[in-house]
Amino acid sequence: IGKVVLRPRDDATYEQVWDDVIEAGAEDLSGKMHPHDPSQTELEVTVEADQLKQVYLALSSPPCDHAILESGFEYIPADPDAPAPTLSEEDEDRLETMCKEMLDDTDIEAIWTLRGRYS
Repeated sequence: IGKVVLRPRDDATYEQVWDDVIEAGAEDLSGKMHPHDPSQTELEVTVEADQLKQVYLALSSPPCDHAILESGFEYIPADPDAPAPTLSEEDEDRLETMCKEMLDDTDIEAIWTLRGRYS
């Protein structure tokens, strides 16, 4: 799933940001506006992975002009309540070594496994 963390432009209300998010093609908006200091507000936008770039560009460009603090992909397990699989210490070491070697490739930014995210 895609995620964008933004700081709304100074004159934006939550409702305006919500409208911008939906019009950009995102699915959800979470967080609260800081009541006294908009520069302290951080809102999280959830988007389908294939729509991340489109939503990022729409929210950061006029007329929206929100400040993008972070964007990227996040792994959401099919069953978030399921326990992580148990691996032997040897398999844990092999998994970690493999992920570190893969991350040496400049085309790879992060790897998600059932054991978590490597970056």
